[in-house]
Amino acid sequence: MKIDRLPVAIVPSTCGSGCGRLGRKGIEITEEKFKRIYNQFVQHGDYDHLFFYELGRNFWFYEPSDIKLQEMDDIRTGFAVFFRDLLLYELKIKVAPINGKPYSEYMVDKNERWKKMKPEWLQSNKPNEFEILRGKYFPNGSVFWSALWWERYQMYGNNSIQKMLQYLQQYPPKSESEWLKLFTENC
Repeated sequence: MKIDRLPVAIVPSTCGSGCGRLGRKGIEITEEKFKRIYNQFVQHGDYDHLFFYELGRNFWFYEPSDIKLQEMDDIRTGFAVFFRDLLLYELKIKVAPINGKPYSEYMVDKNERWKKMKPEWLQSNKPNEFEILRGKYFPNGSVFWSALWWERYQMYGNNSIQKMLQYLQQYPPKSESEWLKLFTENC
């Protein structure tokens, strides 16, 4: 039997409220989170961002399998955040608040922080300046990485994202500095 949809499993516990495994199909979601998502949709017609975020985890294939660096966690998660934002933007659906903030405000805030950080970062010649600036504007590192992906999408469109993903399958960066170089050379 061929299934043309990704499975969503309701489970007692998983790696968070929901969990999409890197490079695998489908997501797991706790029963408690599912009930909240379901009620939110029935009562308000709002989609929860969780499904779209976890799908980003499913679509991550872009690092060498022999490298499992802690610094890659923010990069991986940043891609999942970007993928969520991309899907929500493209599908134009009504989204529930994220982290207690209306989703549109969350996106405006993230984009404004990036617009403030980018010129400071690109003008800096000090290697340690990046960490200082990222901490100042993006205490959550994954949101920083999602902002880099988002800027690329906004500047160059879907085709640019597809080309970047194809390139990454062949030449995955091996460190955070290689990821930064990839984005800064292509911004």
